Amino acid sequence: MVARSSISRRIRRADSGRVLLTQAAEQTREGRRRTSVILRAMSARNRRLPRHRAWPLTTADVEECLGPYMSHVTELRFLTGNDSGAIVLGAAWIAPEPRNHGRGIHPDTVGFRIDVHPVDATERAATRTVLRAQALPRLHTWITQAIAADETWRLTSHQRHWRLTDGRLTHRDEA
Repeated sequence: MVARSSISRRIRRADSGRVLLTQAAEQTREGRRRTSVILRAMSARNRRLPRHRAWPLTTADVEECLGPYMSHVTELRFLTGNDSGAIVLGAAWIAPEPRNHGRGIHPDTVGFRIDVHPVDATERAATRTVLRAQALPRLHTWITQAIAADETWRLTSHQRHWRLTDGRLTHRDEA
């Protein structure tokens, strides 16, 4: 068993506090520093999602799909909007573009953002099955290809949205 002592802890709230991104730096007994990223969804009681709406995926589903590539995800959001249309899952590559007047780039903003859109609660199980079987493997492939992409691709923001219409899953890319 390895004894650990926490060195620092930083919490950032994404999407008005729906999801907590916790990054903890720990020091092992051997003196090595290890950083881990933990994504946790808010409890159902505090989620502020109407009873007739539900998220088709969980944090564990996304983590299981992406495995070690989860370290490249800077933000996992469970959106709370009433209607996303047919969109059930979104992913975006956030490029290193200056977002302030000083033209500086904060390194925590560069990476992948994944959005899980709410669906009707009655359709949650069917949607989850389709997303786990089709969309999550495609998301893994998209992230793998993006990591290996050339500099030109990485310097531009990109988005991909998966839509589920009549049981058929499609995706659309936007640059």
